[in-house]
Amino acid sequence: MTTIEESAKSLNIRGVFLAAIVSALSFVAALFWRDAISATIDAIIPKGHGLIYKYLAAFIVTILAAISIYLMYRAEKLREEEFFRKLRLLGRKRIKIIKK
Repeated sequence: MTTIEESAKSLNIRGVFLAAIVSALSFVAALFWRDAISATIDAIIPKGHGLIYKYLAAFIVTILAAISIYLMYRAEKLREEEFFRKLRLLGRKRIKIIKK
């Protein structure tokens, strides 16, 4: 069982603050983009038909966001796999050196 002190030592406070700041700034940027996209849709779409097009735009943006998140997740997994592959190769080289 870990103590509170051990848990606190393993917690990266700078990382937590950095993640919180990046999240807050991303949220602010998203709000500005929401306003810009909403104004653009209102300018392009004729009055009376806006609701259908807003749902269509929300659906398209959701699909694009999901694809982007998947690609970023997959790229991170590939980078992690590459790191572990290099680590295994390094371990094999050390074993060969020790055996000599």
